[in-house]
Amino acid sequence: MANHGFIPRDGKKLDIPTLIKGFKDGLNVGADFTTLIGLMGLQSSPNALSSTFDLNDLDQHNFPIEHDASLSRQDAYFGNDYSFDQKIFNQVLAYYEGMEETSIPVASKARYNRVETARSQNPEFIYGLRQLVLSTGETALYLSTMGDPTTGVAPVKYVKSLFGKSTA
Repeated sequence: MANHGFIPRDGKKLDIPTLIKGFKDGLNVGADFTTLIGLMGLQSSPNALSSTFDLNDLDQHNFPIEHDASLSRQDAYFGNDYSFDQKIFNQVLAYYEGMEETSIPVASKARYNRVETARSQNPEFIYGLRQLVLSTGETALYLSTMGDPTTGVAPVKYVKSLFGKSTA
């Protein structure tokens, strides 16, 4: 959302109203879901009484939303778990090769492959119920906001755009 300017590009001083507007404008996501995500973000703020957080505050391994087996980032074990990693994202894009649209079954296979690849490469890999819920929710979110919320069919070019990269 910050990459595309729907929330402040610097990722600083994010509050619930800013997130609600940004998620509505950028992804047509409702205030209820956005508030839930925002409250998780507020847990990461170093100032417990603050009503804001910075995107950098979210870079805490396995808290509140960061997790191993990201679709577009390295695991924390390898160092930089916050910057986009084209090599990682290419593993996801490989499942969409030659396709103009993705679907729940294809996205599920791409997600499962990332989990299995990360599990095989990261000796400190963590993937329990919490991580499963977060990662499955992320995939459902991008499919439903980038395409049809009922069928989960989304144009691959939209998925690429969401992650901020358009080349494989």
